[in-house]
Amino acid sequence: MDDINQIANAVRVCTLSKGKETAEEAFLEKMFLAFPKETQMEVLIHSSQSKKILYEKCQCMLVLVKLHPEVIREENGVSFFIICILNTSEAIC
Repeated sequence: MDDINQIANAVRVCTLSKGKETAEEAFLEKMFLAFPKETQMEVLIHSSQSKKILYEKCQCMLVLVKLHPEVIREENGVSFFIICILNTSEAIC
């Protein structure tokens, strides 16, 4: 799980602080972007769930929405943020 968090943190830094990432963070982001979309989403969700600081949880979810805007749904003029993790019954709303 530590490796997943390290990858997610690198993606967070690269996405939210362009130009301030280290070479290692840039490499990890490139590796992350090579993952299938579902895997990218799972990495960010699991990383967010392991964060103890609310600000960091929100940053992970912000990166998720920025990279995958399709996770936002709109019905009857109301926007919903719903993510269902494949092969589990977990959902974040």
